[in-house]
Amino acid sequence: MLHHPNCVEMRQSFYTNGDKPEEVYLNVVMDFIPDTAYRVMKQYLKMKQMVPNLLVKLYSYQLLRSIAYIHAKGICHRDIKP
Repeated sequence: MLHHPNCVEMRQSFYTNGDKPEEVYLNVVMDFIPDTAYRVMKQYLKMKQMVPNLLVKLYSYQLLRSIAYIHAKGICHRDIKP
């Protein structure tokens, strides 16, 4: 398991069957994060304001710190996005 302040915790995982017999879905239960970088950027765009440099630096730092941690654990993330 990963334990880092910038990584979302996975709580549980389980499989469910789909409508067709050959459909099987993996369900992942993770911690709820109330805000995302995308939502924050959208909010500033709506207000016709630039995202403050401090927030950009903070989100960038947290993202890169979490990537460095998972890479040190031998994990490669294949779908990074805000």
